[in-house]
Amino acid sequence: MAFALHLFLAEHYELLRQSLGKKLGSDEQASDILHDIFVRLQDKPPTGLIKNPRAYITGMAQNMFVDNWRREERYLDREEIDSLLTDGMPGADPQQSWESGAELDALAIIIQGLPPRRRDILLSVRLEGISTLELARRYGISQRMVEKELRRAHEYCVSRRSKR
Repeated sequence: MAFALHLFLAEHYELLRQSLGKKLGSDEQASDILHDIFVRLQDKPPTGLIKNPRAYITGMAQNMFVDNWRREERYLDREEIDSLLTDGMPGADPQQSWESGAELDALAIIIQGLPPRRRDILLSVRLEGISTLELARRYGISQRMVEKELRRAHEYCVSRRSKR
């Protein structure tokens, strides 16, 4: 069954991408979601008969979009992370420096709980400014996987930070 869906996806890719791109407002996001669908179908083929492959794939795309949107809502954005990492610099008022230092210490403890590669990716991107492409080469993985690791690191930090 997964083969038939892969074949349908390959044969109708451009039409599906255009249709999803209109719904999502982004051709790039539509392409990403279709790629994720292809991978998911390969990893976890559906069981049972799929009578309408287009409806099935469109439904998967909508679910992935909602899941991605919900996940994005839990992230610290770049400014929040940069603020946490730069507060407490010389020139800040002592009370603010102390509070920022305590928050930075808590963040450091949270970051230590990450798996080593994920921790390195987070710190390399946020502190050293290393590109995701460079990290992909360093680890021998795709840039997309580096971005996923970075998102997972953010999710972890946000979830642990909210528990404190």
